[in-house]
Amino acid sequence: MKYPGWIIFLLGACSFLLNQVDHEIASLMWVDHWGTGIGNGIRAVFVIVGGTMVFLAHRKQKAASPAVKSAAQDGDMDPVPSAEG
Repeated sequence: MKYPGWIIFLLGACSFLLNQVDHEIASLMWVDHWGTGIGNGIRAVFVIVGGTMVFLAHRKQKAASPAVKSAAQDGDMDPVPSAEG
């Protein structure tokens, strides 16, 4: 979910920046069919949705990481088997 979020975020941001210099990403040309204001609103939604997806994926990944670390630190897992047999 993190990488699709970045793609959506970057598409929205790049589309907004390119629109300011009278260019557009070909796959997002449809956003200005209802006018510039609506087009900028759709671009903003892309940025917000993409950013939210990245944030939630990062938070989920960060929340899962301490559980793995604490199990290894508690001695529940033996990362290297002993050579004594």
